[in-house]
Order: sequence, then structure tokens, then C-alpha cells
Amino acid sequence: MSAGFHALQVLLVTRLDPNKFYLVNTWTIGTISGNTWEHVWVLAPVVIVLSLILYARYMELNLLSLA
Repeated sequence: MSAGFHALQVLLVTRLDPNKFYLVNTWTIGTISGNTWEHVWVLAPVVIVLSLILYARYMELNLLSLA
């Protein structure tokens, strides 16, 4: 299902003119232009805390050990 929708999206995007393609591409995958270091400092504590939690529980989250 996902592959079908992706193929449809690729087909539609390839038919666009370059200006519209840039807008659609930026909308679908995002961009980091316009962001500042303030954005990094806002997200840094969240990323650090989640990284520590994941590191502490990495054995439980190991997909290979679930089999």
C-alpha cells in the first residue's frame, strides 16, 4: 500500500514544473533553513533525556533478542 502511494506521489511530482517541485519536495521532507541555535537548545534536553532512557534499556529494545 505504501509503495503504491509512493509511486503515485513520484509520478505526480515528476510532472510538476521545477518551482512547484521545490515546494512539494520541501513540504514532504522538510527543511532546516530558517532554524537557529535557539531551536537546537530547545530540543537538546529532550533528545538527551530520551537518549539516556534508550541507552539504559537497550537490551530490552534489541530486536534481535526478541526472537
